[in-house]
Amino acid sequence: MTTTGGRRTPRIEIGQGSDLPLVDLSTNSRIPVLMELVDSLSRATAPQQVLDAVIVAMRKAYGPRCYMTLSTRDLPAGQYRISRWLTLDGVEHVRARDQTGGNDKPALTGGILGRIVSDPAPKLCQGISIKGDPVLGDDLAPFGSMIAVPLIEEGKTVGWTVLLHEDPHGLGVADLEQLILRGNLAGTAMNSVLIANRLREATDWIQHEVDHIASIQRALLPQSLPEIPGLRVASWFDAYDRAGGDYFDLIPLTVGLDGRHLERNMPWGIMIADAAGHGPAAAVIVAMMHAVLHAREPHVSRPADMLRHLNERLFSRRLGSEFVTVFYATYDPASRVLRYANAGHNPPLLRKTDGTVHPLDRAGGLPLGVTDVVEGDEAVVQLAEGETLLLYTDGISEAAGPSGEQFGIERLEAVLGATAGDPERIVESISASVRRHESGQKIRDDQTMLALQVQQD
Repeated sequence: MTTTGGRRTPRIEIGQGSDLPLVDLSTNSRIPVLMELVDSLSRATAPQQVLDAVIVAMRKAYGPRCYMTLSTRDLPAGQYRISRWLTLDGVEHVRARDQTGGNDKPALTGGILGRIVSDPAPKLCQGISIKGDPVLGDDLAPFGSMIAVPLIEEGKTVGWTVLLHEDPHGLGVADLEQLILRGNLAGTAMNSVLIANRLREATDWIQHEVDHIASIQRALLPQSLPEIPGLRVASWFDAYDRAGGDYFDLIPLTVGLDGRHLERNMPWGIMIADAAGHGPAAAVIVAMMHAVLHAREPHVSRPADMLRHLNERLFSRRLGSEFVTVFYATYDPASRVLRYANAGHNPPLLRKTDGTVHPLDRAGGLPLGVTDVVEGDEAVVQLAEGETLLLYTDGISEAAGPSGEQFGIERLEAVLGATAGDPERIVESISASVRRHESGQKIRDDQTMLALQVQQD
């Protein structure tokens, strides 16, 4: 037995599968109104919508009353703005136009409202007669009781909610207690909506900047693949996000490996790189790589020298924990000799005409940006007609399927070995195999391929 309001109520044991002894609430008219308020607050996208929803709900639940909201935000002590004034008949005497509580309204001083805002304590007035107010005149003369509650934000009073009733005792302590909670909950909701809007604006601005960075990064990649004598070239690029950290380039070298200036049959520099991570930070490093590569001294042409040059420039910029893997090679169209050096990048794969695949792994070293000096070696490979060289980033080999299993080097070699034809067909075949492996999963890293096939002169 429990006792409620002087009545003894028997306990009802609730077992599994038994019905709940629900109290009939159908005669309570305020609960649906309050639930409607909760729903409206959850959908509000502007602070004024919060205030409108609260006022409408309070009028429905507790009858017509006069509602006023005052703003003291960023005003000297004793000053206020009337940001909202709803009369007994529901007419908008003052309506806020902006989201911050009526900054378009004039700042006022004095009168009954000035006395309210001068002291931060909540107020209850009964048996009042407000006539000849220096600010409001006789506008509040019909009302006999009033409560006023400060709105607190981060420990500071930023406004007030004022409620008036015609009956001299129509408002009491219980009404004041409820308004303290309702008013400040509404204020918190308004502030949350305002913060959410500002966060959305900031996010939109950030996304706009990221899109701009991405467009710059894409502009750094070759807009069209160059015509290299005796080579057919194809590329494929897909960024994890709008901006990525993968980079490739093909540049003509006007100075030969022996230091002589060339006019014909000049060699080409071939690079693929992968900045650690992805997104804007990686894209910025890519931009640095591009700038250093294209601003190099003409005598910097041998692969090992190029990697040392790049590392010196990147390391001097103090990238912190960031680093870049780079494969760089020079190709001589006249001799079909490829000379390469590798700074921590995936070794490219060479597809022979018989379909066998061999990694170019005879040269390697640390990624760039890790130490102040890179001591890399070089290797040389003689290419033959019909052979295809595939350069790729780890976004290809480490592409994950639904179970987390990576695409892997073995699969990549198998697809490359089984795909005959021009380089365009090869990159299309590999990208299709990677997509099938991912099974619709969002890619987890930037993905880049560059295929070069030796053609008949």
